[in-house]
Amino acid sequence: MVVFLGLMASLAPTPTSGAAQELGLFLSQGEVGHQEFVDPMGFGAYLILDPLPYLRFEGSFTHYDANATRVGEACIYLDPRHDCELENLRSTSDMEGVSLSVIPHISPAGWIDLGLGGGASFMHLGLEIETESNRFVNVLKPTGGQTGAFLVGQVKLMPFPRLPLVLSAGYQTQWVRFSGCSPDPLTYDPYCGTTEMKELRLGAGYRVGG
Repeated sequence: MVVFLGLMASLAPTPTSGAAQELGLFLSQGEVGHQEFVDPMGFGAYLILDPLPYLRFEGSFTHYDANATRVGEACIYLDPRHDCELENLRSTSDMEGVSLSVIPHISPAGWIDLGLGGGASFMHLGLEIETESNRFVNVLKPTGGQTGAFLVGQVKLMPFPRLPLVLSAGYQTQWVRFSGCSPDPLTYDPYCGTTEMKELRLGAGYRVGG
């Protein structure tokens, strides 16, 4: 995340009276109807550029964590399958990556800003499953990048006129296309297909220019 912020800051132009920049951190809580990626919690950092009065570009880095428990089949051997039993399984999923968005916005008053826009994301996903008996689970773990698209609404508050502090709240709906699909019907592939994730973000940033 530090590398991402440094890169974004180095690419950003020097602020002028007509251009603004904002750098901040956020926490997130997701809601997902997925058997493994259950209601993930996350954190991240963002950089906003305002090249035009009513349009901003936002780049962000996000890390999500999610845990799930279920009853599933675990085996002593997978190839060939041998000594399989149903038992309690605990999975840990983590997903992180970058997103870019374009957000038209208005400021009905000097202390509040409202925005509505969308963008695209590119994520890497990890999955680990623990069993009670140390058996193995025939699961396809995702590899490579997972792509997504999202719509987002934002409210930004600048409660202290003399301080460059920005408080923000955002709600977004993201559609992530998971590419971990197996042709083997006996292989468990939870990260296959498109999943909808709703997410609430609360953050704070430092704004210069504008």
